[in-house]
Amino acid sequence: MTHYKASLTLRHQRGFSLIELMVVVAIIAILAAIAYPNYTNYLLKSRRSDARTLLTQIAAKEEQYFQDNRSYTTDLSLLGVLSTQAPAAAGSSTVISEHGFYNVQIAWGTTPNYTYTLTAIPNPGTPQAADSCTNFTINQDGTRTSTPATGCWQ
Repeated sequence: MTHYKASLTLRHQRGFSLIELMVVVAIIAILAAIAYPNYTNYLLKSRRSDARTLLTQIAAKEEQYFQDNRSYTTDLSLLGVLSTQAPAAAGSSTVISEHGFYNVQIAWGTTPNYTYTLTAIPNPGTPQAADSCTNFTINQDGTRTSTPATGCWQ
């Protein structure tokens, strides 16, 4: 009988109590509450490259076209920008970025085309719509702006 009591006591001491288990769960919950917002913020920042890449590519192609033809083109096929296009207002064109997070609107000046403005706006159907950086703009002078004004082009 003594042997039975000793083995029962040892077996009981080897397990976890409910309080110990709840402390571990609470610690994991606190770590997750800290890590998840940082992770989502990191994803939003990393997706901004989708807009910046397309804006700089189109701007570079427009500049090359201008060097060859003394005006900017309104025909995106001449620039090799044949990605999926969305409907746009007159005097502009819209291109969906490679990963679909941004719609890039391209507006040209009057004829002859000596100016252009490229604007990337987060696609409303994507998680990027929650980003604090809502617009990226670049023009023929290479001027880069964003909304808000600081921190978005980095």
